[in-house]
Amino acid sequence: MKAGIASLKPSTSFFQPAMFEDPYPIYSVFRKTDPVHWDEGLEAWVLTRYEDVAFVLNDHRFSSDRIAVGRKLHPMPEFEPLFDHLSHLMLQHDEPTHKHLRAIVHDAFTRSAMKRWESVIQYRVDDLLEIAVDLGKMEFLVDFAIPLPVMVISELVGIPIEDRTQVKAWCDDFAFVATNFYAEITDEQLQRGLQSVDAFRKYLRHQAERIAPGADMTLLELMVQSQGTDAEFSYDELIANCMLLLTAGNETTTNLLGNGLIALLENRDQLSRLNKDPSLIPSAVEECLRYDSPLQFVGRIALEEVAIGSRTIRPGDLVLVMLGSANRDPERFPSPDEFDIARPNNHHLAFGHGPHFCVGSQLSRMEATIAFRTLLPHMESMKVKTQDLRHQQNYNLRCFQNIPLKFSQSPTQASF
Repeated sequence: MKAGIASLKPSTSFFQPAMFEDPYPIYSVFRKTDPVHWDEGLEAWVLTRYEDVAFVLNDHRFSSDRIAVGRKLHPMPEFEPLFDHLSHLMLQHDEPTHKHLRAIVHDAFTRSAMKRWESVIQYRVDDLLEIAVDLGKMEFLVDFAIPLPVMVISELVGIPIEDRTQVKAWCDDFAFVATNFYAEITDEQLQRGLQSVDAFRKYLRHQAERIAPGADMTLLELMVQSQGTDAEFSYDELIANCMLLLTAGNETTTNLLGNGLIALLENRDQLSRLNKDPSLIPSAVEECLRYDSPLQFVGRIALEEVAIGSRTIRPGDLVLVMLGSANRDPERFPSPDEFDIARPNNHHLAFGHGPHFCVGSQLSRMEATIAFRTLLPHMESMKVKTQDLRHQQNYNLRCFQNIPLKFSQSPTQASF
């Protein structure tokens, strides 16, 4: 399943095809030899050590507004509407605008607020798993890891059941653009993203305009009803950030579920340990996030001259902080390439760090905890039906292309 490490040359861009299957050996080389790496092809700094990544994410001298970089890399007029839309996302702003945009959704994603969704998530998990157990097989991504978070975030936001397949397709295209536009993306991929974003915007605007006063408080309804209050969103901000929540609420959780399941199936000693002590499931979820992070990097723009190690970051420089590499840094995590479901002090950076720490982290953790708790009695009987699992060709969103499973026991033997 591992492609191995390609030879590294100083003139080669940091991103290289071998990373699609296994980026971690490459990260290790850079951490040891050039942890604050200037990449000529990217015209960006690439940071791979935990300490440096956490520092940049929590330092106000590094801005989240990367739109100017995207416009510079792709100056064609036809992409201006796409960058205009991306500029309204909360993750593209610094304080105080970021705080303003985040405030309207913050309360909906607190730990206490998430508790009311626990039964909904459990019902969805049970329903999806029952079908698979009856059949004795499943394509884990298509049959479970994709539909579960799509259903949950769609219900939370307020997307009708009949529209969710199309919304998922738009989210896929939007996610690719939103996580790669400032780093590694082609004009053709941007064009596809532009078309999907335009259709997605029109759909969400139509949904928002149909909301009547006094409607049940889904997140979209809450955002719409904030119009005219101190927390008011512009309509462009409302639509952009609703799109962001729908996308972030399903893409990264799908990756967590898929990557986490494979980590458990490939480390049977840890799976046995989890079966003996299911109370370790929350800890196992954290280790899944660290071990094979759903999001591999984020970018920042230096606002001032900043020294990191022996290098000087100049104002205006793009800095890519590699979350996936930081989470395998041996200076922070003992034996980082080992999968340990009881790892102590597991302060990984999979959800980011600092002001932009993922607002939906509690929801993602809850979905994964419930999913793995329910899947656990069946995991020992699960077998992957291929010896050649392949990853999607996306340097940032790390996810398998498919995960075909079969249950070694017959459906009549499987307890549910």
